[in-house]
Amino acid sequence: ELGIAVQEVYDFIWDEFCDWYIEIAKVRTYKKDEDPVSANAALWTLKTVLTEALKLLHPYMPFITEEIFCTLQSEEETIMLSKWPEYKEEWNFPAEESAIEHCKDLVKGIRNVRTEMDVPPSRKAKLYITSEDAGLRTVFEENKEIKEACMNNPIIKSQYKTADNPIFKVFYLENPHGTIADFSGKEPYVF
Repeated sequence: ELGIAVQEVYDFIWDEFCDWYIEIAKVRTYKKDEDPVSANAALWTLKTVLTEALKLLHPYMPFITEEIFCTLQSEEETIMLSKWPEYKEEWNFPAEESAIEHCKDLVKGIRNVRTEMDVPPSRKAKLYITSEDAGLRTVFEENKEIKEACMNNPIIKSQYKTADNPIFKVFYLENPHGTIADFSGKEPYVF
């Protein structure tokens, strides 16, 4: 089943690494003067994930992966003799993964709402999120910069409000030039 294996690697590289992690890492790397440790950690992770992904792709795309691998790093002479990637428990962060998945779901949901409403990406928006779940509100507050970067810099407010659904709801999405959507008194968008 080589086709399934290469599809999994491809999906990871494009859907997770390129679509999400690079965008999320920009928040930290752009602030390297304020927090150089965080910026360097983000860059180290980018390089490590790309290097390991190249090793997984190498059997399918040997020449291009060799070229990128040798350009990207100088620790190993060739990808052909490098060690195959192995699972490391210390790189497993289930709580952080869950928090980022919630943020990704929110970003996807807001992008879909904006598309449905024919709102151009250039329009800035205020976004109010409510949830009965204090943990979820904390996740959204702690990762505000990530969501703002991925959603074209809207202003995001998380707040407590009694809701029928413990997931999260977008009750109000507004724009400095007028309201994009007012969900107050209506059924909110639920993601």
